[in-house]
Amino acid sequence: MMKTKNILCIAGMFLLTVMWGCDRDEADVDMTREEHRGRGSEACQDWQYAACTFWVSKCQNFAFQSLSDCLDLYAAHSCRSDVAATDCVARYETAECSQVPAGCSRSEMTDRASVVANCEAWLEAICENNVACGHYPSVAACLDEAVDYLDCTRFVGTYMNFEDCIDEIRQLPCDAKVPTDCRYVFTSL
Repeated sequence: MMKTKNILCIAGMFLLTVMWGCDRDEADVDMTREEHRGRGSEACQDWQYAACTFWVSKCQNFAFQSLSDCLDLYAAHSCRSDVAATDCVARYETAECSQVPAGCSRSEMTDRASVVANCEAWLEAICENNVACGHYPSVAACLDEAVDYLDCTRFVGTYMNFEDCIDEIRQLPCDAKVPTDCRYVFTSL
C-alpha cells in the first residue's frame, strides 16, 4: 500500500513538471530583443526572438497570445549550433507564413543533450527528496521507478525557472506540494 502511494505521489510530481499549460502567468507587455533573455548564446536568443516575431507579429499565429507568450516557450530552448541559429534568423525574416523555414523549428534547433541532462538532474533531485522523506531506501531505487513515469528524451526545452525550482525541490518539506511556479519546467513538442 505504501509503495503504491509513493508511486502515485512521484507520478504526480513528474506529470506536474512537464505539462505545458495555457494558464501560465504571462507578461502583458511585449519585450524587445534587447530585453529578451533565454537559454543559450546570443545567437540562440536571436533565433528565439526571430521565431516569435515570425509567429506573432508577421503571421499572427493564434497559438500565442503575445510575443511574450511565445518567448516564454522559445526561451526554454538552447540551440544546437550558433551557425544554424544565425542562419535561421535570416530565414525567418524572409519566410512566408505557410511553413516554418527548413531546419529552424524548435525540434530541429534544440540541443537535446542539455535538456536530457536537466531532466535527469530534476529526477535525481526529486529522488533525493523522496529518500530524505523515507519514501525510498536509495536514490537508485527511486530512479529505477522514475524512468517508468518520465522519459527525458521526449523534451525539447527547459523553462527559465528550472534552476530556482530544482533548488526548491531539493528542500521541499515532506508534507508539501510542488510550488505552483515549479509545476512547469520542461517543454515537449
